[in-house]
Amino acid sequence: MESLTHKSPKRKFFKESIFTVLVALVTVFACEVEEPIPTYTLITAVSPIEGGKIMVSPQAANYQEGVQVTLTPEPNENWVFNQWEGDGAGSTTPLQITMTSNKSITGVFVKRDYPLNIVIEGEGTVEEKIITNPSGREYPHGTTVELTPKPKEGWEFESWGGDLVGNESPKNIMVDKEKNVTVKFKEAVISYTEQAIVITSSKFSTGEVQQTMRTVSSAFIYNDNDGNIFSFHPGTPSLNQIAGPLSTETVPPVSSQILKKVNGQWEHFKEDDKALFWGARNFKIIGDKVVIGDGNELGSNSQEWKGNILYGKILSDGNIDWKTVNKPDEMGYFHGITMGDINKDGLMDFAGTPGINNMRLNVFVQESEGVFRKRDELININRFNAPPFTIEFADLFGDERDEIIIADYGGGTSPPDSDDHEISVYSFDSSTQKYELKFKDNYPNAYSVGLGATSIKVFDANNDGIKDISVAREDLEAHGFEIWLGKPDGTFQFSFSSPTWTSNEMQFREFQILDANNDGLNDIILIPFHFGSLFRNNAPCGPDTCEGVKLNHLIWLNNGDGTFEAYNKSELVVPNVYVHYLLPYKVGNYLHFVGTEALGFWPNYSSNYNLLDIKLKLD
Repeated sequence: MESLTHKSPKRKFFKESIFTVLVALVTVFACEVEEPIPTYTLITAVSPIEGGKIMVSPQAANYQEGVQVTLTPEPNENWVFNQWEGDGAGSTTPLQITMTSNKSITGVFVKRDYPLNIVIEGEGTVEEKIITNPSGREYPHGTTVELTPKPKEGWEFESWGGDLVGNESPKNIMVDKEKNVTVKFKEAVISYTEQAIVITSSKFSTGEVQQTMRTVSSAFIYNDNDGNIFSFHPGTPSLNQIAGPLSTETVPPVSSQILKKVNGQWEHFKEDDKALFWGARNFKIIGDKVVIGDGNELGSNSQEWKGNILYGKILSDGNIDWKTVNKPDEMGYFHGITMGDINKDGLMDFAGTPGINNMRLNVFVQESEGVFRKRDELININRFNAPPFTIEFADLFGDERDEIIIADYGGGTSPPDSDDHEISVYSFDSSTQKYELKFKDNYPNAYSVGLGATSIKVFDANNDGIKDISVAREDLEAHGFEIWLGKPDGTFQFSFSSPTWTSNEMQFREFQILDANNDGLNDIILIPFHFGSLFRNNAPCGPDTCEGVKLNHLIWLNNGDGTFEAYNKSELVVPNVYVHYLLPYKVGNYLHFVGTEALGFWPNYSSNYNLLDIKLKLD
């Protein structure tokens, strides 16, 4: 009889097979484990201990192999950094090392025993480096010292004073007696910051967001009640996925994007899904109120372009409370847009043009808070065959009731036609209870070709207390702007026009009125886009191939007499950057430009952007 404890050969073979398989699997998995990246330690010291300290960036207990570390000596008062010892050598500062092993580095400082007195004017420091010494470890009179100015961010070295002259940097001085040196720093005319930013949408594709951030029309800067700075970018569809004819029905409007500046850096504030657009074209801000007109421009038939007029109130937290001014059946081609008070009731009223069916301008009166009614009959205008293309409300004559200023698109001829470059002003007539034509004139020779109006702004250009009119104009291949000075009798006289820029030189649609150089006169700041040679460093160029931006021809300074000239005191260039466009804004006495660059292109869109903020001190 077989013992109950006897194991059959078959069971024994089965167990040994399982063991063999497990050992093999363990061996395979062990082979697939990646080798850990080596890490190393960095020990820094100073000699003598009272000489100063060593700043280490980045700071870590251990560094992975290949990491670069920067060591910067900071001498205490009356001490000077002399050299590196240990695993560092020489006297280069800052010292950059690559972690390939454990390292120990000592920064050697020497007592500054010579009478060299340095006075700083402005914002910055001076690095002192001993070049020669006559008597070993101590450094009395006779020491030669190299002085290197280190301006603070936003400042630049200007010149030496005292026992040094000129503006060379670095500069040597022999201390054979008591020496006094003044180091003069001045605020840099131009400085800039770059940063990475992520901009996403919860409702629309990455392509839609990128198209929104690339579009110059109607993007603007605004502030909340606390002075926080925001940039608004109206939604724009990406038309790469065309399905059927382009129209309001086949292409949905897109949410807008808002950025906010926080502690000197921009961040994505929110996606504004109450501000939906197909193709915003113009905007106007009055205090905490803003209006934007949607041109739409989808499809080849301009009479079918249908957008909305959106009116917003900027809230205390930076959000915008939007209302649609027009009814759904009152949508139109609202390229020109404005707001103001045309009936002296204290409420904002609105107008857009060329309007419904691209036929004329449309007027919307705000009868009570948030209640609007179309009142086209308030302006006595008969222009169905040539509707105005841009419009402005402004109190030109100080009667607390806005006038209506319009200008045609027209143009397109070379040389200009006799009726090119026209403006018209309508004033309220109490007898007819309508706006009647008060002034009309044109100046054909303002530009070398006929240009059509794209936007109008009213301001006092020559500080005489009378409002003046500025008009931006374009054709398919030409661009410019002009000034009409107001006269005491209520008429306007042509005063100035910019050069006629080709599209290869300068392209812009809108412009801002800001005192760029703090002289009390309002200046004209263009909002540029595309690849013109007066805006891009190495034009002709394209996305990712432009090598920087130029600002001189964006800033037109007011001469005080109704004429303007581009800023020419220094070259305003930011090299090796690319942005789609630049938006101007003021912070205190500083003029800024901000712009973004999307890192991806069709079909490989990205939510990652580079953001450039340029700061100018022009006074």
